[in-house]
Amino acid sequence: MTGGHAAPVGETTGSDTPDPTVFYLAEVRYDVDPPQLHVFDAGEQFGAFLGGCIEHAHYSGDGYAVARLFRYEGGVFTRLVVRRLGSDRDGEDYLYWRYEVRSGDTPDGDVVAFTVRIDGRA
Repeated sequence: MTGGHAAPVGETTGSDTPDPTVFYLAEVRYDVDPPQLHVFDAGEQFGAFLGGCIEHAHYSGDGYAVARLFRYEGGVFTRLVVRRLGSDRDGEDYLYWRYEVRSGDTPDGDVVAFTVRIDGRA
């Protein structure tokens, strides 16, 4: 497991209530290798990781892929989905792809937004 700090599921803060900390989890796969789980304790880190995965897939196409995404809060896992919102071109042949990560169950709630810079000539 790589990424940010993670506490065991169900860990308490000294009382009987679960730790309210939010964690983001990404399961990634690469060809026939076993899946890897990456855990992040900040949305910014999670967004940067996903942006790197999208950029890697765009340039390499080598089979490295994000399989599933989750948000963990208070003992509950919520499935997340990535949505591409659009793209903007700068004056130097680069595209900025805009994405957001939301719950797959409801369109409302917390959003992790990020941008991927892609060479528009590729």
